[in-house]
Amino acid sequence: MFAQPFLPEMEPKSEHNLFFAFQPDWAAANQALAIRAGARLRNGLLSEGLGRSNLHVSLQGVGRFYDAVPSQVVAKAKTAASMLREAPVALRFELAGSYPRPQSTSPFVLHSKVQQLGVVAFHRALGEAMKGQGLKRGVSRTLTPHMTLLYDDLALRAAEIEPVAWTAREFVLIHSLVGLGRHEVLGRWPLRGPGR
Repeated sequence: MFAQPFLPEMEPKSEHNLFFAFQPDWAAANQALAIRAGARLRNGLLSEGLGRSNLHVSLQGVGRFYDAVPSQVVAKAKTAASMLREAPVALRFELAGSYPRPQSTSPFVLHSKVQQLGVVAFHRALGEAMKGQGLKRGVSRTLTPHMTLLYDDLALRAAEIEPVAWTAREFVLIHSLVGLGRHEVLGRWPLRGPGR
């Protein structure tokens, strides 16, 4: 039996997600992976989870695209990022649990009991810089800082953990190939400024 060929207009398209993020340092990533391993063991979670290099805290979305990310969008995102003169940002997560989603697997994440003002302030500054470059499509007004460790059918109630903390000294622009588990860092920008 032969496979049915796709018509050109019906051929499956690749999906690409472009976003800004903080990445954990080595120690924080190790701690997060240990928390995930413990949760998998205690609860029988089947998902392996995200690879170390894919761990991140999302800051602002630039957009989702099919087939390829337009080069002019990448250029505008990089220009927006280069305009920021922010200080390093402290991150701290004291809870691990799932964000239940109807009719979908639930992300198991690290998050916080308190609002992380430094992360939220950086999120706003980045959003304003993006708008200044005409990148309004992906900019969000609100942010709940979290770091996803895996996706699973079983949703776990939030539990306190030994805090996972680090200071972000740079932020990155990530190109995610949706569904393939691949992240490509398109740019890095140091945080050395005076902040707010």
